[in-house]
Amino acid sequence: MRTLVLNLNTTSRASYYNDWEMAFVESSYFQPITIKSINKRIDIAYIKDNIINFDLIVLLHACCADTLLYLEGIIPYLLQRKGKLISFVGNEYNMPNNPLSDKIAVLKKIEADLIATQLPLKTSEWLYASVGTAKVIAMPHAVNPSLYTPGDKKFIDRGLDFGVRTFRYPIYLGDNDRNRVVSVACSKAKSKGYNVDVSFTNRLTKEDWTMFLQNSKFTISTPAGTDYISPNDDLVKDIYSFVHGSTKKVMISSNITILRHLANIMPFTLKKNIRKILKIFNVSFDDDLGIDDEALELSVYNKFFVNRPVSPFSGKCISSRHFDAIGTKTAQVLLEGSYNGILLPYKHYIPINKDLSNWDEVFDCCNNTSFVKNMVDDTYDYIVERHTYKNRMDVLAALL
Repeated sequence: MRTLVLNLNTTSRASYYNDWEMAFVESSYFQPITIKSINKRIDIAYIKDNIINFDLIVLLHACCADTLLYLEGIIPYLLQRKGKLISFVGNEYNMPNNPLSDKIAVLKKIEADLIATQLPLKTSEWLYASVGTAKVIAMPHAVNPSLYTPGDKKFIDRGLDFGVRTFRYPIYLGDNDRNRVVSVACSKAKSKGYNVDVSFTNRLTKEDWTMFLQNSKFTISTPAGTDYISPNDDLVKDIYSFVHGSTKKVMISSNITILRHLANIMPFTLKKNIRKILKIFNVSFDDDLGIDDEALELSVYNKFFVNRPVSPFSGKCISSRHFDAIGTKTAQVLLEGSYNGILLPYKHYIPINKDLSNWDEVFDCCNNTSFVKNMVDDTYDYIVERHTYKNRMDVLAALL
């Protein structure tokens, strides 16, 4: 099947962007294959002139995750295709700088044949119901066993008891589980004498992230996403307006064209340092809305979420980072959840109750070396057999 895979040339540290691209490259079904970037002029010219020659066009997550700027620019060429079009959707939640409603509108415009979702299938069928041309398919992340390996150290010899790298969820998600659970769990672990290395700001390259996990016995996490998800972005817009009126910060849209171009080529460390400098001058990007402002976070929660019912379908899901830990045989202590029906408590992870009431049980499990080793080994074998990127390609090939 002649396949054109479209991605975004970016310095983002989301390693799964490359994992999915390589999965298509390594699959015999999607050959001959051509990879192009939708933000390179020479590649855009190629897309314009050659799109009619492909049986399948694939838009990977990065094409719409943080901006639609580049995807909207190639819509006329996508509509000239003769083959099928599948769009993976990145960042499937409501956000001020790249609204979910805008993503849905673009999926309609390009007349997508398939929408590949990270979310539970029922959630996505509800979310994308207005995209009449498209069939929604479940395509959660997977493990890349060639990158995320257990390493050479025995589990007992790993230098860290708990190793955590994550980022704080912004206040417009209405979901504080990640911030709350990671903070409380790490505090509890430290109080019991465990060696804990946690950071909400120190992001790692995929190679450093792999080594970090290989040196950690346990990691702590939650389901990705939020229970407050909607095909429209009315709630996020209201929160954004409220924050603008409640803060003295100068808010900058991260979707301004020149800023978006710079963000895609600028090294991650430089972007991080620029944000730190802007913070000194009370300037913030809209995708950092309310981060590290506990008073504002509480104010938003009380005004918009205290009595608000959750969405009819959950926007929470398993993430690539859960699979990364499984690949390195790092035991996971997770907030209980469905994890797309892939991970089960006590079988694949040590669960934290939603009311955070079972810490004694959690640490008893962590101290049970034979239980942890069996759980980690069994989970690794199960995931490597059924949930690799190759498995995902096989499922997609069968659907096509």
